[in-house]
Amino acid sequence: MKINLDDLDNVSDGLFGRWWVHIDSENFVFNKGIPENEVKDDDILIHKEIKEGERFPTLRYHTILDDEILEIDGKIAREMLSTKLKDYILKHKKIPFSSEYNKIQRNGLVIFKYSPTSFDNYNLKIQVTEFDLEKDEAEEFFTNIENMEGTPVDGELKIKIMKENPIIETIASESGANRVYIIDAEVKRMEKRSSEYMGHVSEFYILDLQKGEAAPDNKKNTMKRVFDRVIVKISEKTLTAADIKVGDRVSLSGKTKMNYEFKFIIQNVRKITKKEE
Repeated sequence: MKINLDDLDNVSDGLFGRWWVHIDSENFVFNKGIPENEVKDDDILIHKEIKEGERFPTLRYHTILDDEILEIDGKIAREMLSTKLKDYILKHKKIPFSSEYNKIQRNGLVIFKYSPTSFDNYNLKIQVTEFDLEKDEAEEFFTNIENMEGTPVDGELKIKIMKENPIIETIASESGANRVYIIDAEVKRMEKRSSEYMGHVSEFYILDLQKGEAAPDNKKNTMKRVFDRVIVKISEKTLTAADIKVGDRVSLSGKTKMNYEFKFIIQNVRKITKKEE
């Protein structure tokens, strides 16, 4: 089904502007506007308008069903996206672009964060049983699952990459899940990067961490080993939330990977903290 703004002007949802965004329910690409290609059943259209005297936009959610635009409740939109996220993970064995695993609640709900922009954030909830996993094995599965990567759109990285890192590789292998904990390392350099996936651009940072310690877990009595240098890939949102700058000493955990662009790196970093003076 092809639609344009003229078609959407006929939608009666109490809002009157032309501010629309589109979520492709098949691959989770977020379009700031109405795409030139066709929209399809179960895609999500979001109508936004900042009303007079308000700071944040009012939202109205819609979906496509049998070539018709139907208004739906925001809760229904999140439930639809949760179902599509489950299907995506089961099919690709990866988490889609702009999404990340957050936690598993006591009631067995797996929480994912879909954050295509700094202002568009959705908590998607799926019962762990939908993945044919027991709760005790789901934590390891989702902690180690990879994210779908985009295509680089920047020039050559100025930070010197590392084709191998024997100390960090050894420590990560001891965890049994390629996970490593970095403790009190200096941010020597940081560089903002971008990647593109099906028209959507995501921004992240590459960090050059030096002179810290590393361990396979965060237990107090686990032996920590000194390392000279490691490269870390981290989302813009995670980095800016912690207000990290060059010269800070930081701690984090993530999963090691041989990346086609950045070679040996630590990625899947959910949280980073800095040492207070």
